Amino acid sequence: MKQYSDFILTTAPTIEGYRIIGQYGLVFGETVFKHGFMSRLGAGLSDAVDAISWGSREMSGSMGLIEDARQYAFDKMIAEAKNRGANAIIAIDSDNTFGGDVMYISLYGTAVKVVSEREYENQIAAEREAAAQRQAEKERQAQEQKARVDELRRRRAAGEFAREEKLLSDIESIDSVAEIWKL
Repeated sequence: MKQYSDFILTTAPTIEGYRIIGQYGLVFGETVFKHGFMSRLGAGLSDAVDAISWGSREMSGSMGLIEDARQYAFDKMIAEAKNRGANAIIAIDSDNTFGGDVMYISLYGTAVKVVSEREYENQIAAEREAAAQRQAEKERQAQEQKARVDELRRRRAAGEFAREEKLLSDIESIDSVAEIWKL
């Protein structure tokens, strides 16, 4: 897994310690590089120096050209993913073709939005707490309404007839209808 300052890249289908909370589809970073005479000459000279001085089989000049092309493709792929709202790319793969003085590099993966497991758990806990608070508020309001109805019933039973009598009658009618619909 390679991590840029604010972006995660991996060939794996998941990221350990993170939860995928959004998928934004396949993203590509493609480039066709033509290395002209001067860049090939510079790379060839660098390769020759490497071979003479270090006895190395790796051609660092040519590798530099490939690395530049790959970095350009990565940058394009990341820019596309960021434009879609992603902060990671998973399941990255590539296709590369080299021929003559042309290099074709294609990188692709799935753009996703991830959060750390801890952040995800905190978010779930906060949502549960908010739901519990909403439920407690509903219960408090129901208790207040019940207390008002009980007070009106007490006053009616005590012979105190007031304007609330009509309200109590209306509430009892609504309660009756609500009770019927619960069945």
